[in-house]
Amino acid sequence: MMNPMRWTPLLLAALVLPACAVDNKWEDFTLERAPFANAWVDRADATFEIMLADGYVCPDGAGARVYLLEPSSPVDPATPRPLALLLHGRNFDAVADDGAHLDGENRLNAAWSSNQVETTLGMESSLGTTGQGEGAWAAALLERGFAVVVPANCWGDLWHGTGRNAYDEGFLRLGSRLADEAVTLASARPGISGDQLVVVALSEGGRGLVELIADGPPIAAAFVDSSPDWLSPLVAQPSVFRDELAALAAIYDDEVGDIADPPALLGALRVSLERDTLVTSVRDLGFRAPIVYAWSSLDERIDPAWAQPAADIIATTYPAADAQVLDWGISDHAPSNRDPVEAGARLDWLLGRLPAPAP
Repeated sequence: MMNPMRWTPLLLAALVLPACAVDNKWEDFTLERAPFANAWVDRADATFEIMLADGYVCPDGAGARVYLLEPSSPVDPATPRPLALLLHGRNFDAVADDGAHLDGENRLNAAWSSNQVETTLGMESSLGTTGQGEGAWAAALLERGFAVVVPANCWGDLWHGTGRNAYDEGFLRLGSRLADEAVTLASARPGISGDQLVVVALSEGGRGLVELIADGPPIAAAFVDSSPDWLSPLVAQPSVFRDELAALAAIYDDEVGDIADPPALLGALRVSLERDTLVTSVRDLGFRAPIVYAWSSLDERIDPAWAQPAADIIATTYPAADAQVLDWGISDHAPSNRDPVEAGARLDWLLGRLPAPAP
């Protein structure tokens, strides 16, 4: 187990910058923990801290960060808090030969990943297309007594990286390992139990759930919203998705990097992409933890064809009592994180399918 270090300078900066905080009327608090607030969580009801995962280094040389949220109420030693892992999206990037980043945005640094986590938690002022802020899932989980651990992925690897990318990239992609390590760090805390881990995966975070299913801690229940799960169609249009395929080839370098023939490389990449999906996890690996899988046939950011195959497999393969498949049917992306009523209802449905904790 790796030992966390508290990132107190970052935490202090996050608290004094009004653009990043929902409420800047801060009272006295320790640097190790600070009040947490978003549009649906009062600052008296929850706290957070930021840890560094020892040995995990972002491409800019900064340490990778892990956020841990907890309700402010005291912990009963006899009943530790359950743990939820929240996985953010948009962590897809690579540097082209001319130095350009995918989509023109540098997502390969600690500051970007921390900002993405804080956006997902609703700790800053950006609004979605509905005019509502993010953070509904953090609110729903905290209200039900969960500790929430949120790793910040700074490697642009769709949560796939295990340090086996090309040496000439100049950094190791470690997204998959950080997700696993975040659960280990949080579970080691007094008063927190990861025995029934709930995973909430938003957008590209859904691909992190797949990595955990294949090689991670046991998952008791999962919620997935708007995941680009089935990316193999990109391979059929190499001229259209040239930059995306180059980034995927960098992420899967250990499997396709030695293939010189372009058609053969694309064929091998297709195999890898189809393997690392919820489609394969459910159909071939037998994943059957209670799940809510949500997508939108009118998604504004990802092609619905990347999300629907998993919806179809879950709907036709899972026991009906253990799965919900939802098509939001709106021109929005991962809308559940802007609706605490929706997030709470889906969470309650999942929790109703978990066995009672052992005495």
